[in-house]
Amino acid sequence: FGWRKKFAGRTVLTHNLARLRWEDQKSWVQAWNVEALTDKFYEDLVKCFETIREKTTHPNPEKARDYAQTLLNRLLFIAFIERFEWLKTPEGDSDYLFALYNREREQPFLELLDLLFFSGLDSPNGIGGKDALYPILGEVTYLNGGLFSRDPDLDRAGVEIPDEVFNVLL
Repeated sequence: FGWRKKFAGRTVLTHNLARLRWEDQKSWVQAWNVEALTDKFYEDLVKCFETIREKTTHPNPEKARDYAQTLLNRLLFIAFIERFEWLKTPEGDSDYLFALYNREREQPFLELLDLLFFSGLDSPNGIGGKDALYPILGEVTYLNGGLFSRDPDLDRAGVEIPDEVFNVLL
């Protein structure tokens, strides 16, 4: 068996490899049992959602929960496509969200995400080397699916989330 290096992440390191010690050959089958891993994923997902929900200020308080869920869905999808290197920072880093978050910037991270979502991922041309947003966002591929389309009820001016929330999530 083997893993490609770029896909050797948290699952392999924290779930699979720990069960593959020579002296524990009886537990090798459990290295690929996804039930415990799935439970842990959803436990972590709920914690992330609650963190976003608790810290989100939305102009319409009744929409704050929906906004938090949509934001989490968008971030999860980006984390998924990062593995295929569909997004790259201007410096060429494909660990996109983490690199973007840790870069020196003037605006809050949520504003940067708004640019990414609505001017990049939802723009039929995406963002390439000659675009005005390239120095800020890097290479961004257009995703035609609606997840990154602006929702007028949720994606409104006045939404605030402290940057520290993203530090926890990323």
